[in-house]
Amino acid sequence: MNSQDLDTRINIDSLQVSKGTSGGMQKAWVLHRTVWAKRMDYSGAERKASSAGGEVAVARGEFLIRLRDDLQETMRVRHRGKVFDIQHIKPLANARGWMVLTCDTGMNDG
Repeated sequence: MNSQDLDTRINIDSLQVSKGTSGGMQKAWVLHRTVWAKRMDYSGAERKASSAGGEVAVARGEFLIRLRDDLQETMRVRHRGKVFDIQHIKPLANARGWMVLTCDTGMNDG
């Protein structure tokens, strides 16, 4: 891996839940970190949107970034106006110091 491959800036958001003024739970996405990444796009498909019916287009992609220990699958990636739910975080065994974020777009809570 070469740091020159990281040609894209991405935002990683975390979900914060707090108590609202009326006592209910209030959710908000907040910027956790901005990092350099290499974006790799893969397959797309249509999935069931809900049990009530309907379908939504979903695309899978990966973001290669430098290894970090502060990320979780509950976070999301924002890039060029699109929101990607992080499905899996995988440190690369054959390339120490690097990790891959496997993400889906289309079904997100963004």
